[in-house]
Amino acid sequence: MKNEFNGVRCPHCGAMCKTLAGEDIFLCEYCGEKFVFDLSDPKTLKNKELTSELKNFFSEEKERFSADFAKYKWLMKYYLKKAYRKKFKTAVAVFTAIAVFAFLLSRSVPAVKVLFSVILALCVPLCAGMFFFFKAMYKKYHPAAMFYAQKAVECERQITFYNKLISKLTD
Repeated sequence: MKNEFNGVRCPHCGAMCKTLAGEDIFLCEYCGEKFVFDLSDPKTLKNKELTSELKNFFSEEKERFSADFAKYKWLMKYYLKKAYRKKFKTAVAVFTAIAVFAFLLSRSVPAVKVLFSVILALCVPLCAGMFFFFKAMYKKYHPAAMFYAQKAVECERQITFYNKLISKLTD
């Protein structure tokens, strides 16, 4: 989690620090030192220029992560729909039911045995083909859906993180 803005000086070397390494932890890119900069400290809050710059930066980052969250959530739903095609499940269930019905009728009604045998012969391979197609769709699209779900969760964490920072500066 590396975030940048202007305005905080390193207490060790005096360089301007731009990297936020944690909620109150900053990283100096010049000397490599990490230091705590208490955002809820009254001295920090009195510096209106720094406070407004930090609020603006945190708000921009929050908005960026909110946009990413919406994008990742949409992509996750898109790939989940492709992975779990309800139409294919329904079609497999219908063809299976037809095949079972044709099998049962072909045993009990000798006059239409040929017709039901043909129906049975068509439904079984169709059912198997649809099953394997559905399984391939799941294998193809489910990992992408889980990838975007993880990305959405990461964005939610970042949004929560920036909300905490903004509330510290607002209080």
